[in-house]
Amino acid sequence: MNISFQTAADPRTRMWNSTPKSNTGSVFASIGQQAKAQAAGPAYSVNLDALSGKEEKTSARKTDPSLEEIYDRYIEGYKNGSSTYPPGGVATKTPINWDADGTSVLTKEQADDLKSAYDLSHMNEESYWNLMADLTNLNVISARDIASQCVAKLPDGVVTGFTAVGDRSFGRMEVSGNLMENLSKYKKDLVRMMDWLKNNTIADSNQFFWMRDNILHKSDYADRFVSILEQLI
Repeated sequence: MNISFQTAADPRTRMWNSTPKSNTGSVFASIGQQAKAQAAGPAYSVNLDALSGKEEKTSARKTDPSLEEIYDRYIEGYKNGSSTYPPGGVATKTPINWDADGTSVLTKEQADDLKSAYDLSHMNEESYWNLMADLTNLNVISARDIASQCVAKLPDGVVTGFTAVGDRSFGRMEVSGNLMENLSKYKKDLVRMMDWLKNNTIADSNQFFWMRDNILHKSDYADRFVSILEQLI
């Protein structure tokens, strides 16, 4: 399977919603934004590890909302009733707890109850989002964990995206089927994305840091969910 890096053409806003009504997608699948007139920064490629602890310093970057601010705006929409379309397009049996901060740990009794209610090897979108709602009500995952699956941040300039020939699910977390296998594939896709970033030159520094930060963020998210869901097998 070949990974390509291509420019997407359709204009989008500064915040990308990853749960359109017809389908869920990946930040790296088919996204775009109109180009802005700005000088290209230096090229970044092989020295990714040396840059791993650094942030880009541009005026646009300084004024952009942080991921946490984007998540909190998304959450606030549900708290004040201005957002009605449910995350993932699924109306959950138990309402999502939009105040959850994810600071609790599953007890054995709670894990056993969830295991009796959900079969992680045979999930569909309804059962997945019901599980997400239950985990927020147990305060095991946070409202931001929900938001991180639904909205993302776009960089300045022409947004480019990863695609994989012959695999429309490349770089996206599938919520149907075997959830643990899906998470494993998702993690491998993220590793391949990072390898691609290490070995290819990105002329625009905004693009480089956006891609790097998104991959690292999604990798952390996947690891965290694996650690929680392993208790339900």
